[in-house]
Amino acid sequence: MCGFVVRRGSGELEVVPLRNALGAEGAPGLSSDRRQGYLVDPVGHLRLAKRLRAEGGALVAAYHSHVDSGAHFSEVDREFALHGQAPLWPELDYLVLGVRAGSVSEIRIFSWNGKCFAGSDLPVPGRENAARHAP
Repeated sequence: MCGFVVRRGSGELEVVPLRNALGAEGAPGLSSDRRQGYLVDPVGHLRLAKRLRAEGGALVAAYHSHVDSGAHFSEVDREFALHGQAPLWPELDYLVLGVRAGSVSEIRIFSWNGKCFAGSDLPVPGRENAARHAP
């Protein structure tokens, strides 16, 4: 899965899922393994950009999953997020979800700290409640 978290013109946050076009678009030089990488659908991304421009909103974060793997910032993630040694969007955070056995096992957020993308753990929704109510 992949998409964006956006701040609408009204200030509200919205999660906007978009199609993972990796492999489907035949992009040269990109891996086609959709379980470990992503390419946000370019048409959907363009529509979202036009909508945000019209309403005064902005991208806050990009998100994607790593299936049967941890929530790490992979080499492919770095390649997509950087132009040389500089971030393409320094203000954009990246949420990576580790998915195992069909469920989110971990979530990490990666932010540009002026030198690199540094990561921190985020809670997995529902996990704390399930642990508290377990027999």
